[in-house]
Amino acid sequence: MQLRISGYAKRGILSRYLVINALRRRPLSRAELARDLGLSPAAITAIADELLEHGVIREDGYMRSERGRRPMRLRLREDSGYAVGVDMTADDALRVALLDLACTVVSECVVPLRSADPAAVVDAIGAAYREVLSAGGVPEASVLGVGITSPGPMAYQSGVVERAVLFGWRNVPLTDMVRAKLGKLVVSDLDVNLAAMGEYWYGDGGEPAADLVYITVGAGIASAFLLDGEVRRGRHTSLGELGHTVIAAGGLPCECGSRGCLETVASQRAMLRWVHDRIRAGSRSSLAVLEAITAAAVYEHASAGDSLAIEAVERVAYYVGLATANLINLLSPSLVVIGGPIWPAMDIFLPVVQATVAEAALPELAAYTKIIRSRLGPKAAVVGAAVLVLEEAFRVPVNAAGPSARLAAVGH
Repeated sequence: MQLRISGYAKRGILSRYLVINALRRRPLSRAELARDLGLSPAAITAIADELLEHGVIREDGYMRSERGRRPMRLRLREDSGYAVGVDMTADDALRVALLDLACTVVSECVVPLRSADPAAVVDAIGAAYREVLSAGGVPEASVLGVGITSPGPMAYQSGVVERAVLFGWRNVPLTDMVRAKLGKLVVSDLDVNLAAMGEYWYGDGGEPAADLVYITVGAGIASAFLLDGEVRRGRHTSLGELGHTVIAAGGLPCECGSRGCLETVASQRAMLRWVHDRIRAGSRSSLAVLEAITAAAVYEHASAGDSLAIEAVERVAYYVGLATANLINLLSPSLVVIGGPIWPAMDIFLPVVQATVAEAALPELAAYTKIIRSRLGPKAAVVGAAVLVLEEAFRVPVNAAGPSARLAAVGH
């Protein structure tokens, strides 16, 4: 399968990261890279020579050839550079992971957040950064940068978190603050966008889909659309808010000011409200004996066979399925990946989504769209954050003269 890179070519940019990602899967010759990436042999040679010079890849012997000169095999040196991903969307905690160039998790930690003050959060990120480097035995000089999931809507270009309800933030320059703290390249994006990137590049170790929609289902419901490896954005940060598309006209009021939004019937809050209403109405459930019913408890009890919990998960899945059918009718993606906090209950959730889409989407479009569970699970966003670092660190203009300072630091 040839990896489509038209999105990169249209911007007049080649990415060394595309070569790195191709070599992550298997060793390849220069000719095979040119063929698979759709680039000229001269472009591949220039990129490969630069990566060889800085120890990011290595020559690994000659390959077999039926005729002519045998091609040299190129292999990625996974330990020649690292990226740190920080997921700020976990409950009262940071999930932090150190990944190598193949995006294999080398070390990880979960750090409680004891304060929502921006300076305290940045200090916690710094402490977690040092912890994963120490646990992985990786020198700081080998770290290319840090990727962070934004805890709320953000201005993508500036890295300013415009609003984070759980943190009580408004207009916090998080990217600049972490950059000043660590002295490293720092990039950030919405968690759903980063999870989509993680799934696109690293979800199954195979070739990425031509296009992908990622849907996260949890406290809120959001989606991201990737085409040729790039997040498609509207005028602001992302293509749109799936959770605030109207799924039940004239329905319950939503915090956004509208009525009948998907989140009013399919968010964790909506699911828990429905469960409490059913228990108060006399429905029997193992959930009824709990001091506090949480979404995690509903997923756990559903997986254990509790009928009310199963019905709650299936109800959410039905509404998400309707929204997914609408997405398929609009975008006709080749792949839809569903993840987020719902992931532990996916054995119950996913079949209902798939069945609902089969009924509600146009058959000629649904037939060409595969709907699967997240292959990275809870790590999707943190892996995507590391991917964003690697893409930025290894991106190079076509007419660039010489290696960047970041590349020069890799492998030394």
